Amino acid sequence: MARYDTIPDSHIVEMWKLLGPKTISAIATHHVNRTACTGWPDLTVIRDKTVWFMEVKTTDHFHESQVNLWLNVGKPLGLTFGVVAVRRK
Repeated sequence: MARYDTIPDSHIVEMWKLLGPKTISAIATHHVNRTACTGWPDLTVIRDKTVWFMEVKTTDHFHESQVNLWLNVGKPLGLTFGVVAVRRK
């Protein structure tokens, strides 16, 4: 489960600056209207003034909640999503 209280304030401020209040509000509204925090990507990466939402996959597949987040929130807002596949050698 995510521990949002451990996110440094500087990270939140940087995301606010890069995404803007409209996008942050849409993301927050999506989460407020849900009963669980499932579906949120594993990593939120800020690099080169871009916010990347990355899902890490090992052997499992996308869950319905992850697909819904992308289709209903990420894609309409123009967010940058990606998948990192981690495989055992």
